[in-house]
Amino acid sequence: MTKFVETSFMAGRTVNGEIMTMPRKGFGLRPIVIVAPVDRIIYTALVRTIADDLPEPSRGDGKYLRHKSFGLDGAHAYVVDLDIASCYEYIEHDVLQEELLIRSMNLQVTEGVIRYLGELAGRARGLPQLQEPSDRLADAYLSRLDRRLSRDGNAVSRYADDIRVCASDWGHANQIVEDAAEYAREIGLILSSQKTAIYKTGTLIERQQGEAKSLNDRFLDTKRSMTKIINVAVGGGGYDRQEWRQEEVEPEAMEAIYATFLGVIQEWLRSAKTQPPNKSDEGPSQSLLPAALGILGTSNERLSDDILNDIVFHNPQRMEQVCAYVSDRAINFQEDSWQTVQSLIGIERQSPWAKLWLLHAIEQVWNAIGGTPDPVREWVRRRLFDRHEVVRAQAAWVRALDDALTTGEVMELYRRASLMTQPAICAAATLQSGISRDVYGSIVNDNSLNWEASKWSEVAE
Repeated sequence: MTKFVETSFMAGRTVNGEIMTMPRKGFGLRPIVIVAPVDRIIYTALVRTIADDLPEPSRGDGKYLRHKSFGLDGAHAYVVDLDIASCYEYIEHDVLQEELLIRSMNLQVTEGVIRYLGELAGRARGLPQLQEPSDRLADAYLSRLDRRLSRDGNAVSRYADDIRVCASDWGHANQIVEDAAEYAREIGLILSSQKTAIYKTGTLIERQQGEAKSLNDRFLDTKRSMTKIINVAVGGGGYDRQEWRQEEVEPEAMEAIYATFLGVIQEWLRSAKTQPPNKSDEGPSQSLLPAALGILGTSNERLSDDILNDIVFHNPQRMEQVCAYVSDRAINFQEDSWQTVQSLIGIERQSPWAKLWLLHAIEQVWNAIGGTPDPVREWVRRRLFDRHEVVRAQAAWVRALDDALTTGEVMELYRRASLMTQPAICAAATLQSGISRDVYGSIVNDNSLNWEASKWSEVAE
């Protein structure tokens, strides 16, 4: 792999990528670029070469909580929350290049980064999302905005593209919004009108305290409702002369926690069902939804298929957490999750992102309990013809696990594959027994990455 990457980079390799969509709030879609393993390694290596010259990452353990608490102390009266709209999509490469050169003084690596980004985006702006090197570059880019706001005498905190600034009064707060909008435009960015807001400091303090109190109050209320009153005998004698006293029997802590988070999901669903599917409830139940699914994945009582379907219908962003819940149940409880999987694959709105998570869940359930039902097997087979290359490759792997991949399917998949998924198709062909030796040999020997993928698949099998 190392030799292949080095040779590809020195030869001026063209970047291979595929754009997929990831659900956002409502009917919004976030474009995600999936790149070939070789290209991802090149991108990571380039950015890591100058990593010491870049700003400290804004993300990391505890940093979100510190950012959320920023501005709650001090003499200022207001706090301004600024958010950049579609930040990664509009980062301009020439501005980024200038910032990287100023910081690193490394022309060769900087030009390599900009060339990579230009080939991947097909234009002079944009960073691929959900990749750690992009997060580092975005922090460097947004540091320009941080510096402009700080030079105006403001106290500034930033987490990713969420910026918080302290303001002495209402006029100062409005001036910060005006200045930030101007500074952002200078580097090709715009503020989100929906997420940019001015708060009184006291309001934010009350909100944060309220969020913590809300979950604690939910737990205490649930615990009280589950507490039972029983009569306990305290005296001797016959039944008609028996003395009794009443005692409270509280539920086990985990039992109450499970019930609390089940209540969170039920409350969110009641609210979501009163709104159109393209609207999302922003209340505390919405923010607690991922944690609730994670906690309830360890409960002896499973969530019904109707609840899981409703969660995905009203909030497609949660397909990842729902699939993780289904997988965990199969792995930890040896639970027959196939009926739930069949229910989820029947949901009409399926982004390529959702298909990948569903395929992953099918793989996990198959590994845990085996016995893929025919409707699920047919759904996986149809994904072999998906217009997204990455979905086709993942479907091939899952189909091979089920010992259902055919020589004809392998031939057609490989014919349509780029270097991005050719190793994955080769791995699936290695896993699947009965593939034509001539076809398999031609794929394995097509390039060195395929050879490595075949060896990996033999170990995985």
